[in-house]
Order: sequence, then structure tokens, then C-alpha cells
Amino acid sequence: AFQRGELSAVVEMQDSRWLGQAGTTEDSEGLDLRRGYLKVDGLFDTVTSVEAGRLVLAYGEQRLIGSLEWVNQARTFDGTRLRIGADAVSKGSWIDVFALVTRETREAYDDQYFGGSYGRYVAGSWTSEAYALALIDRLDQAGEMQSGKTGFATVGTRQAFKDAGMDASVEAAAQYGSFHGEDFFAFGAVARGAYTVESQPLRPRAGLELVIGSGDGDPNDGEANTFQNLFPTNHLHYGYADEAAWSNLVAVRASAGMEPMDDVSVNLDYHHLRLQDPAGGWYSAGGQQVRQGDASASSHLGDEIDLVLRYGWRAGLVVEGGYALFMPGAFVSDTGAAPTAQFAYLQLAAALQ
Repeated sequence: AFQRGELSAVVEMQDSRWLGQAGTTEDSEGLDLRRGYLKVDGLFDTVTSVEAGRLVLAYGEQRLIGSLEWVNQARTFDGTRLRIGADAVSKGSWIDVFALVTRETREAYDDQYFGGSYGRYVAGSWTSEAYALALIDRLDQAGEMQSGKTGFATVGTRQAFKDAGMDASVEAAAQYGSFHGEDFFAFGAVARGAYTVESQPLRPRAGLELVIGSGDGDPNDGEANTFQNLFPTNHLHYGYADEAAWSNLVAVRASAGMEPMDDVSVNLDYHHLRLQDPAGGWYSAGGQQVRQGDASASSHLGDEIDLVLRYGWRAGLVVEGGYALFMPGAFVSDTGAAPTAQFAYLQLAAALQ
């Protein structure tokens, strides 16, 4: 990072490859630019800043726009962001306006663009957020009855509260426009709450979350209704096995946790996953359709149990391990093979100052 007066520059590299591969010639990942941008603060002598270059963006609970730190190469965006309201002055309240290129090809008419505005207002224990986003995709893709381009808006709000061991939030979003050349309308909503008993030695915590993302009840009527998850970090929300997205989903999550020792936490999540409409199909955390829909199939997608242990070993050094067990539901067995999925990991995260 470099800073001189109101002008600053940030360059961050990222190297990601399979263990044992010395070079990058046989690896599609390897060395790449993680972040690289210029930033001007105090634009026009106001609390306004502008960034241009390769950016990392994450808003709210990252259900629609997230940095996706979990994967080998985390998500970045190329474009420009304008922020009105510096955090030091506004105490966490701001409005962002951004314009990004999310897919660039040799053919200009096949590019994809993403932009809009996201604002946050903080008042004591309350945080209120609102957003209006637009996705434009010039690539012709097959829809239900025809092929065409995509252009739709996402408008929504998120309200959050955190005080005295209690934290809760609700989020709702609607989408409308054109998807693959056909009329498009979809919706999504989330409600969650958790309580931590701060006065107890183990600091026990319990939480409950409800999620719905619309699906398409008739995939042959020339209208699209599956909620589009945009650019999320789904790994945080619908199970660590990454079997579900905020698309054609009805999910219930029950959580429990505690801190048995200093710098040690244990968290257990149970996910009950259903399809909002079995005719709309099953979508994984990456947004791909895993199975086509079947109106005669069950809506029960499956159940998952996640166990995560974290240990703050040293200052800035965290060891984390987890295990996820996904047990397929009747929809999976009704539409094909239904194997149980298991996932385990161990990671070391270091924050260098």
C-alpha cells in the first residue's frame, strides 16, 4: 500500500496452486493480482472517496455480494466505486455507487456488467441497509421458450439489531426485468436471530434462521422466476458442504455454540433444506443447477449437520477445523443417485500486521 495526501494505491498479489506444483504453466490458477487500485479521498473537499481498478467487495451478510474468501482464488471485481461518507466521519454510515465488469471477452457484445448502489445507516444498535443493483449480460443464452440477453434489477433492504447478547436481522429482495430474453420476476427473504448468554462462563449461544428464495413452478411457460443469487459467499449460510444456494430454496438453520476456554469456540449447525418448488430444480452453492426440476418429486432436498472448532493460537493466528455431513432428502432420491456427502477441513489463518 502507498499513500500520499489524499491519493493512495493498493497492490495485493495472490498465489494459488495445487500442493507440489512448482510452476504455473500447468495450473490455471497460480500467481494473480488480488487487489490493485487507486483511491482518492476527500474528493471535492467532501467526505467522498473514489476507487478504480481491481476491487474486493462485500456487503451485508454477503448473500448477494461477497468476497468468497473460501475458494482458492477469492472473488474480485474490476471497475470503479464511489463512496459518500467516510466511516471516521459518518460513524459507519455511507452510500456506495459502483460500476463493474464481471465478464469480459474478446467479443464486446458478450460482456457482463454489474452495478448499482448500496447504502448503510447506523443508529446505535440498529443498522439499516438498502440496495438497488443491476445486472446486464449481453450474451445470448437459452431460456425456457427462446434465447436472448439478460438485464434485471435487484432491489432490497436489510435491517439488523445487535445489543446485550442479542443479534437479529431480516432481509428481503425482489428482482425483475429480463432473463435470457424472457420476462423475469423473483423474490428472496431471510430472517434470523441469535442470543448469547454473556454472563455465563461458557458463553452459550443459540440461534434460528429462516430462508426463502423463489423457484420456477413452470419451466415451460416462457417466464423465469428463480431467484438469482448474484455474487454471494454462500458457504457462510446454507451448509459447509455447499449443496444449496439462495435459489429455489426454503431452509431452516438451528445453531448452538459455546466457548469452553479462552480463544476456543465450538459451533454446531443443523440445516433442513427444501426446494421452494420441486419443478424449479436444485442449485448448488456455486449457482449451478445440480438437478433439473420434477413437479412430481418431493420438495425435501436434504439435511446437513456442520461442526466447526476455532482456536486463537496466537495473536493474529487462528486454527480452524470442521466437518459437514449432508444427508440427501426425497427429492434427490426421486430424481437420481442420492449418495451421502461428507466434507472435512483443517485450516490455518494468519493476519500479518
